[in-house]
Amino acid sequence: MTTYEVNDVNAEAMSHLLSACRAEDDIQRFRAKVTEDGDLCKTDPAKPHPLLAAIRGSEAVRRASLKALNLKED
Repeated sequence: MTTYEVNDVNAEAMSHLLSACRAEDDIQRFRAKVTEDGDLCKTDPAKPHPLLAAIRGSEAVRRASLKALNLKED
């Protein structure tokens, strides 16, 4: 686990930090559900699990929020 220190406590920075944390929570929850359900929906023809797109969207939000805070993902 990586630890960060945020010295800039203005409202904008806190908003970015909150967005990054919420996105990470969503990613973990979505991944757990995809692991439980499988990558493909049981339809004919099989389609990718809809949460895979949600994961990509949440990852983009997390990436943008961390960039706004001048942090890099490992």
